[in-house]
Amino acid sequence: MDISQLSTEQLNTNKLLSVEMVWMRLIGVANNILTLRSLDRNTKIKVKRAVATLHEEPTFEKGRKYKLFLADVLRVCGPVGVLLCAMGTNKVFDMGKTRRRALIEKLEANKTQQPLASTTLLKIALDYQIPASIEELRQLDFHNVSQNFATDEYISTQTNGDETLAQAPALVVQGRPTEREAQCKEHDNHQSDREFANSLTRTFLLHW
Repeated sequence: MDISQLSTEQLNTNKLLSVEMVWMRLIGVANNILTLRSLDRNTKIKVKRAVATLHEEPTFEKGRKYKLFLADVLRVCGPVGVLLCAMGTNKVFDMGKTRRRALIEKLEANKTQQPLASTTLLKIALDYQIPASIEELRQLDFHNVSQNFATDEYISTQTNGDETLAQAPALVVQGRPTEREAQCKEHDNHQSDREFANSLTRTFLLHW
């Protein structure tokens, strides 16, 4: 079928054709990046926005749809998919649920083929801080939430003068024992030393 013979209405309603056109656009974007070995200004902005969206908690519908779409892309074909699918909130939202799902399936079916399997595109994607996997994204978000909790707890408890309690979450995040845990350990060690000393005393008296 000749695309030029289709009306705008037909192009908008033919979901399979629309997904195929998006796919061809993604291949074009990939070819441009591979030729230049870098991103142009507009693509840089879109990619940075996409990365920010992955880490945000969108409060409006378009933002939520875009984040879910990007997370699905990351899950099925990794960071290169996110690099190529950073189209912007409006374009992804306007695709509609059915077309978005069809595009995700298209990406998954081609994830081991070029351009999605390109090591050059993978390096560029990682250079722009696109998470390497959905698992890494969740780990990064968990770490950020933990750090934010530690900071908020520190600020709130500073007012009450309980700095030890404020530092506890931050130390846990960093994998170091809190002062409270250190004190408990010191107490246990001291208790063990006392019990050992008492046992020596009892042994000495029995043999005396």
